[in-house]
Amino acid sequence: MFLKSLLVFCVRYQRIVCNELDITYQKFVMSSYTEPPILQPSEFPSDIELGSRVQIMCYLKKGDLPVTFTWNKDGKQLLTNERVTVSSLDTFTSNLRIQRVISEDVANYSCTAANSAGSDSFTAALIVRAPPFWKQQPENTVQAIIATRTLIGCSVGGYPAPRVTWKIKNPSGSFTPVSRSYKMKVLDNGTLVINDVKETDSGTYLCQADNGVGEKLEKAVRLSVHGNTSYSSGGLESPRVFKDY
Repeated sequence: MFLKSLLVFCVRYQRIVCNELDITYQKFVMSSYTEPPILQPSEFPSDIELGSRVQIMCYLKKGDLPVTFTWNKDGKQLLTNERVTVSSLDTFTSNLRIQRVISEDVANYSCTAANSAGSDSFTAALIVRAPPFWKQQPENTVQAIIATRTLIGCSVGGYPAPRVTWKIKNPSGSFTPVSRSYKMKVLDNGTLVINDVKETDSGTYLCQADNGVGEKLEKAVRLSVHGNTSYSSGGLESPRVFKDY
């Protein structure tokens, strides 16, 4: 404030002194300015697998110190532990490291750098890639009673989530996809639902799971349809069936 007042005085009375004071004042203003942070965005590798290690760096490209780094996971403060750690390599860098990646680590991670002049941030998505695997493998044979609803399970996992497709074997020996209708449909968990089962529904069904990572899974299931008398006379254990209402 003193320098600014003196500049006003010199402009009116002493132009030579004014030039020297103006230079001094500009240097004073520049020295008191704090540059806000600017980060260098980073991304996670695209080939992360379950059980692997991964790290991502948050680097201060521009901006004055001191700077505070913070990490968020899906918009909430990141909770660290022995497996998930945050470390400072130097005053310009914060490093997030995850040991033995698990499915719960799949999320959007944000790094924010802040100083007295402002803040900057970037967000990176951690996407895990894992080939399809059986959560519960389908049975080789499923028994069904005529006029009931039958469920054939095909529970799979993988990242990204596998797409489950059911096919039925034709007389020619080839498989064609099951048409989605009231008669047959596939639930979100991969289960094939067959309503109002008839003898003509007997046959071989094929469950396939694929997510574009590794080899796809497939398992053939034989559906055997019987009348109620088949179980009372043949000594077969009654299957779990669901009546349509």
